[in-house]
Amino acid sequence: LVNSRVHDLQGFNLLNTLFQSVSWTNLGPYVNGVIQVIMRRLQSTKSPRLAINFLIFICIFIVTHRPHQAALLLVRTIESLQPK
Repeated sequence: LVNSRVHDLQGFNLLNTLFQSVSWTNLGPYVNGVIQVIMRRLQSTKSPRLAINFLIFICIFIVTHRPHQAALLLVRTIESLQPK
């Protein structure tokens, strides 16, 4: 799903469903890796559809799991990916 533009929507639908259905304790170890993969994909393939799906994923991610902690984790993860 990661390398196929055709399956972007299905991949994000799967991620969104997982983040809405699975507890934070089970998802926690995988969040950093998921965001890293999506960010790399955004860098290599800049399509509006991918950006919109990523934005929807971020919203679902923050709203469904401890909004304050999820927002901080998201910011830290994105900052850690950027070169210093």
